[in-house]
Amino acid sequence: MTFKVMAEVQLRVDSAYPGDQGGGKARLDPETMLLLKISPGDLVVIEGKRRTVAKVWRALVEDWNQRKIRIDNFTRMNAGVSIGDTVKIATIHDEIEAKRVVLAPPEDLPKKIPIANNPHVMNGLIDFPVTINDSVPIMLGLPFVR
Repeated sequence: MTFKVMAEVQLRVDSAYPGDQGGGKARLDPETMLLLKISPGDLVVIEGKRRTVAKVWRALVEDWNQRKIRIDNFTRMNAGVSIGDTVKIATIHDEIEAKRVVLAPPEDLPKKIPIANNPHVMNGLIDFPVTINDSVPIMLGLPFVR
């Protein structure tokens, strides 16, 4: 996916809610969403040491007005950040849908795991936000594989 960046804000990174692990979600409070003129379901750019993308969801009330973003370990890894780091969050204008995504398993993955042409892998990535060189979670009945 390629994109043009519009409005941006800086937020502190916090861990994802337990049910959000591997979901490509960015939890933001309503004030931040209003400032960026975005709604739940929109995509945002998260920029740390690297740039990645995530789908916006509303944070729980106890996280409102905290100037933070809750993202999972895959999104943090893709942005090159850790919990407590500050990232830039920006809206996306002119999103371009990928025509093709190439999956390359990590070097340490056992060779016998059936990833190629596996419908569970493909279905799990439908509507999953990615940009070039991102790692994505793959569920194969095992813990997350990256």
